[in-house]
Amino acid sequence: MKKILALILAAGLMLCACGGEPATAKLSVDATSVTPTGLEYTLTIEGKGELENVGDGDYYIEKNSGGAWSRVNAVTQPVPTAVAQSITEGSIVVDLDWSAAYGELSGGLYKLYKTVTLDGESVTLSADFEIITEELE
Repeated sequence: MKKILALILAAGLMLCACGGEPATAKLSVDATSVTPTGLEYTLTIEGKGELENVGDGDYYIEKNSGGAWSRVNAVTQPVPTAVAQSITEGSIVVDLDWSAAYGELSGGLYKLYKTVTLDGESVTLSADFEIITEELE
């Protein structure tokens, strides 16, 4: 009986070690880096997997006006300035300059959407940020 119990326990441990939780990705914005023309964001992968397209391309921005979100019209399509990169663990920090695509954004609450590839699947992540402008009197 002890041998059977030991075999069942060993099999269960092997299944847990092989399967594991699927990898997840997170996007966050460094609030201290936000300007009307760009910001710094961090992409993080948790678990084992590969996160691709982590550079400064394939993104769009929405603005909150009166509680409703609407996409900010781009002057031109955002074009990546860095070579697409990938990570398999940890995080990567990316400087995003949207001045060519969006110009200078006014003060307000915004949301950054970034599309990445996580283990071969396209995933769109988002993070809120605020542009604070001070008017001189």
